[in-house]
Amino acid sequence: MFLLGLLLLNLFENLSAAGTGPTCPDGFTLLNDSKCVKLYETAMTYAKAVKTCRSIIKGDIVSVHKNTDNQALLNLINSHHSVRPIWLGLTCVTSNPNSCSWDDNSGAASYYNNFAKCKPIFYKSNPRIPRFPANPNLSAGKNVYMLVSGSSTGKWISADGNLVSLSFVCETPSSLVPDDESCSPASPTTFLFAYSNDLNPTDVLEVWSHFDQHREEISNKSVVFANVRFDLRKAEDIFYHTNFSDVMDSVEAHLPDSDLGFTDVGTGSDIISVIQKFMNGGQKAPICGSAMLILLKRYPNEQNIDDIVAKLRKHHIYIYVVAHEEPSGGLYSQTMYNIATRTNGYCSFGIGENFYNAATNGGAYYSHYLFYSTNIPVSGNGTVPLPLMTVPDLKTDYLIMTIQDHGPLTSFIRQEIDWNAVGTDLSGGEAENIWNFGWVDGNGTFYELSWQPRANYVYNMTYTYAFTDRSSQVLQFRAFTEDENVINTWIPYDN
Repeated sequence: MFLLGLLLLNLFENLSAAGTGPTCPDGFTLLNDSKCVKLYETAMTYAKAVKTCRSIIKGDIVSVHKNTDNQALLNLINSHHSVRPIWLGLTCVTSNPNSCSWDDNSGAASYYNNFAKCKPIFYKSNPRIPRFPANPNLSAGKNVYMLVSGSSTGKWISADGNLVSLSFVCETPSSLVPDDESCSPASPTTFLFAYSNDLNPTDVLEVWSHFDQHREEISNKSVVFANVRFDLRKAEDIFYHTNFSDVMDSVEAHLPDSDLGFTDVGTGSDIISVIQKFMNGGQKAPICGSAMLILLKRYPNEQNIDDIVAKLRKHHIYIYVVAHEEPSGGLYSQTMYNIATRTNGYCSFGIGENFYNAATNGGAYYSHYLFYSTNIPVSGNGTVPLPLMTVPDLKTDYLIMTIQDHGPLTSFIRQEIDWNAVGTDLSGGEAENIWNFGWVDGNGTFYELSWQPRANYVYNMTYTYAFTDRSSQVLQFRAFTEDENVINTWIPYDN
């Protein structure tokens, strides 16, 4: 731990010179260096409070993800000498806290919650708030408020937002994340291995055993390695290591355990909360430019991803997702795919051997210096031009492309990419190449190719595709290089 702290201290001392502290809009207070909040003491129904936050600052009613934030929120309210309970931006669909989702799309209350086990005596000025034995409780209502005074201060209670009017706190992101722009694509960073507790323990161990055999390639880029098991009834910490071999010990000690996981299919994955937790990790590890490999067995229940995408982009974090075709729960298979699409990452769907291959064959893990990224809308069959590609070096490069934006692989027929070097007199195979996808290589819904093109050439490319139906899809096309010396700027995002 001493070596980890010393290493990170040196890293952050070098990075902090370029960074400035986060700032808040006028009238807002910075809460634990993470977000900006403001108390509105005028009592409103839940819907009116939501409308107020979104109309004034395009924000949300406050979310709370750890005990220190819960206490900081109480301190803020007490500083205004307010005793009226406040709405939290939390909505529940069952009596299980895992079913309660934050309005700001920051995940579910499975990682942290402070629900009261019994209804405390409440002030008499609002008798419409019912008494009940436990929270959350749908018989009382799907919305949630927090007590700010009395013996149960800080506890969360269910209520009907249409019947009850309370004070509330609005939140909005701070205008700047410290040190965020101080890293380059070649800066030392963190590699996070995140895996669902719903997966087979053997599958998780086999995937990381593969990486353990390729530690040198991954260590060329990353100086801190992290692992976390998610989709648990009680969320766990993220474990950080400076010694690559320590990750194996940590993974073996935290393999999936069905006794610890969610028990119903309606509960969505808490992976978005885990990503938020990683980005809010303070100085435990360098965040900017980091890479995450996520093994997903349960799909999220969130659909609005604007906030998480904005934060990932701000930190230049790459998301590589392998999603199981037979989920154990959750609603939306597209959520993580869409996040990867908008952040220059990629997402594959697979099962069995295809799931393992997709997790271990991504060349980006070993040389994640991205030099080209585009997203391709397709439907039915056709041919479309792609943006020009400039090849920066002579080292081995990796082309990665998804061949469906969902699983299982049922609508794909074939596709191919033609390219030629611009402004050259090259002919034949040197000038024109066809990358043919008329077959599937066992990586689920993505394809990888290692190649050595001519350096410093600009390539025209066209993409021809055929699917069995005309449903709209967006495919991810990425190119990576092993040479960190030729990549000194971040690749733009393709919306």
